[in-house]
Amino acid sequence: MDRWAWPTTVKVIVALMVAGMVAGSVLFLVQVYELTGPFPAETGVFVDDISAGNEYISARYGLDFAQGVLYALGFASLALLGQLLPRLVGSGDSRGPMLRGTLMLAGVLGVVAQLLIIGAEPVATSTQYCDCGLLQEELMSRLMAFNIVQGIVNWVSNGAIIAAAVGILIVARPGVRAGMPVGWAYLGYLTALASVVVVVLWSFSQDTFPFNLWSLVVLAAILLPAWAIWLAVRSDDLRLGDQEVDLLQGS
Repeated sequence: MDRWAWPTTVKVIVALMVAGMVAGSVLFLVQVYELTGPFPAETGVFVDDISAGNEYISARYGLDFAQGVLYALGFASLALLGQLLPRLVGSGDSRGPMLRGTLMLAGVLGVVAQLLIIGAEPVATSTQYCDCGLLQEELMSRLMAFNIVQGIVNWVSNGAIIAAAVGILIVARPGVRAGMPVGWAYLGYLTALASVVVVVLWSFSQDTFPFNLWSLVVLAAILLPAWAIWLAVRSDDLRLGDQEVDLLQGS
């Protein structure tokens, strides 16, 4: 099999990342806005409400699973892209290892977050209960355990988003020197800023809906894919390694 050139590899990885992030975001919106059917109305009876909610979530677990797998694909592809981008920095530049490390960290944390949630959800929302007369206690313990997992997932995801933002900031100027337009660097700065906004909003998610939701969708389905696609489109014309010319003037 022929070896893949650097631009070809970048294009393949970017295609996988964009597909995962955009498709995952679409399924995320489908779930949040209950487009497959409304969540059961509350009755005020704890056991009945939680049991009905578990049935609803279990019936739609396939969508949650697909969403998690797609986002995991996007994060894994970002980690792989991080192993290629140091070619834009050049050998001997300390930003190369930093870039590789931050995007690898972002990818690993992102994948772990998705695996945690798709692994915990079917257990916490299973409709099979212990025949021991302690249904209320079992439902409460499952609910609390799942809330703990969701809290962990939120902060692991925040870590992934911040790590990705740092990597994007690191590669901005070297990318321009390698031949990317200045506008691509500014798009990277905007993406990094949006990442901080997402983390802040999701840290107070109970008070920021729907802004937290749409900030995440804009980041994952628009800004990050646009940044990556622009890189892939220009990848054939970039100067790799130490062949860097400063294009910040007159680009």
